Amino acid sequence: MIAAAKLNLKVKALLDKIGTKRVASLEQLTLTALLNKNPYLYQSQGHLRPEDYLDALLAARISSSDETIFGNDFFEPLALWAAQTAKIKNRVASVSDAAGADISITTPTEYFAISVKSGKNIFNSQSSQGQSSEFSKVQARMKKLGKAFLPLIGYGYGRQVIADPCMACGGQGRVTKERNLSVTIPPGVEDGTRIRLSGEGEAGVRGGPTGDLYIFISMRAHEFFQRDGADLY
Repeated sequence: MIAAAKLNLKVKALLDKIGTKRVASLEQLTLTALLNKNPYLYQSQGHLRPEDYLDALLAARISSSDETIFGNDFFEPLALWAAQTAKIKNRVASVSDAAGADISITTPTEYFAISVKSGKNIFNSQSSQGQSSEFSKVQARMKKLGKAFLPLIGYGYGRQVIADPCMACGGQGRVTKERNLSVTIPPGVEDGTRIRLSGEGEAGVRGGPTGDLYIFISMRAHEFFQRDGADLY
């Protein structure tokens, strides 16, 4: 756990950094640079007065710039700091080199892939599909290494009011249900053997990839027979 006072100090330091960088960026802005950005021009259509047009251009630029600054200089550093500061035993947190993940937390048997998202379009289908595709590639790599893959996506972009929220999932994009699975137990397994069912684990948050299900075998003693390796007596 991280103390609230310590977390608040870190948040304040990062927000101060964002403010400084934002002011510096605006001070260096020129009208030529502003007019050369087609997205800003597109968002500023419909204004007749020059001053209104320039205000709309500047607002579009600030919105785009703030989104980048927020993700690069606040959200991602805060997530990494929290993962490292928590100091959970046998877990190593670092900047991820995997596509689609910003931070990784690794253990000898698990790989946590954390992606932090900021922006107005973080919940659209294209973004979700792209994230799922990238996480699926990482999951395939971890499967070859014999590690459990645990994805996590963190979203942040101020306040967002959902007009018709899902009461069943609470915004997670998943609900808890029971279902039956058929599992083949190979002959000769020993006590403590682990069986992995790929893609049968917990559903990912907001369209994220499904994790793996792990089954651990526990051998019950027989009333008459005893086992010694592959032999019965």
